[in-house]
Amino acid sequence: MFIVSIYLVYSNPMLKIYCIYNGYILSVYHSDSLYLCQDCVATIPPYPHYIGNRGADFDVTSAISDPDSVWIVRPQLYFQCTVRPLNAVKGRYNRYSDETTLDLVLFSPFEDLHLQTSGTMETNGIRKLYEPSPVPTLYVGLMGDLLGRVPLSPCHLDGNTTSTIPHKYTPRQKQAFEYGCADGSGQGSRRGSHVYEINTWLWNFGRPQPRIGGLSVAKTEGVRSQSRTESARRAAEIRKARKRAVDQI
Repeated sequence: MFIVSIYLVYSNPMLKIYCIYNGYILSVYHSDSLYLCQDCVATIPPYPHYIGNRGADFDVTSAISDPDSVWIVRPQLYFQCTVRPLNAVKGRYNRYSDETTLDLVLFSPFEDLHLQTSGTMETNGIRKLYEPSPVPTLYVGLMGDLLGRVPLSPCHLDGNTTSTIPHKYTPRQKQAFEYGCADGSGQGSRRGSHVYEINTWLWNFGRPQPRIGGLSVAKTEGVRSQSRTESARRAAEIRKARKRAVDQI
């Protein structure tokens, strides 16, 4: 199979994805036709970062706490890409019989924070993560490797007023947060990388009973979306009624 290079071009409010092979543009995807998502999820790392079992053979229970076997990521784009062997033969209607369509996801991973701090979370082995900044890290992986949502909570290190890396850890950047940055020295320079901790209690002791009404996640989201639409409609009607009342005065 050939490898396709993926390039992103931001042009507000449009985002284009160029799939390029040997200098030729194969496909162009536009953000208005792509599904965007900002949930934090766990995923099996893409090849070659992970070469073990995948799919039904992947042992989630034993791998979930291993940063080399499970990444915590924030999906940015879901899209499809068609690939084919280098020596594929073109058939009827300019189609190739060996084409394969892949469901892919573009994501930015969180990195593990290697700061030796002390506290209740450290005693319980809670995994701390930081968001690479100011330049994000981007990977493309298979949608089938996504394992599910991960509950992340903002982490205020050493009583920091914001959930960013405190300025005093700046000398330890290379060892502790190579792809991030710490706050500036001033009180208003809280621009360091954001820090999170995995809320294992919420993960382990979430809703034990069936969902209210027996609705699936998809149906629940549909009901929620419909409720928001209805609320927006009512609000628009109230604004129009108020405007008519003012005009009549």
